[in-house]
Amino acid sequence: MKYIFTLVCSILSGVTTSFCQDFQLSLGGELALTNQKIYGLSQQAGNGIGGSARFEIAGRKTGATLAIGYIDFQDRNNLEMFTSSTTSKMVIPIQVGMKYYVFATRPRNSPYASLELGIMKMKIEKTYSNGSLPGFRRSYHDLSAAPGIGYQLGKLDVCFRLQYNLSDAGYHVYYYNFRLGYNILPTTKKKRL
Repeated sequence: MKYIFTLVCSILSGVTTSFCQDFQLSLGGELALTNQKIYGLSQQAGNGIGGSARFEIAGRKTGATLAIGYIDFQDRNNLEMFTSSTTSKMVIPIQVGMKYYVFATRPRNSPYASLELGIMKMKIEKTYSNGSLPGFRRSYHDLSAAPGIGYQLGKLDVCFRLQYNLSDAGYHVYYYNFRLGYNILPTTKKKRL
């Protein structure tokens, strides 16, 4: 794990020193639609809502990102053999990645493609209706990946990502993520004369 952290820090510092022209902080709301297939999150929870903060160090057409989010999924009620159960799930994705902008404009007005890698801290709680079985709470970390596309129009940022949970679901989409964000801290580096 410390090797991955060292690699990520090296990449971010390289992007910062050689390509950095500006940075921005974006806050936004997120909608997570669970995948309905057998490997998707829909087996454990309903759709989710949440929010995220994204920090980006941007170059001319590329950017390095750090994203921290929180998504709370709807409870899922399941009928089991002799009882019913309720499952609730919460996810905190922490991911670093890269963005590639199609157009190099200032202020940003361009579609982009992104790829993020990181971890997902997950909490799950299961309770049974008639008390015949004891409920449980569990917290764990999984590896995650999120390729996406989006459009940044000035301070407004709209994106769609396929969120993968590599530890739990492998290369199957875990949930579909829609995000609408607003850049509260855009800063552009002044050009030298």
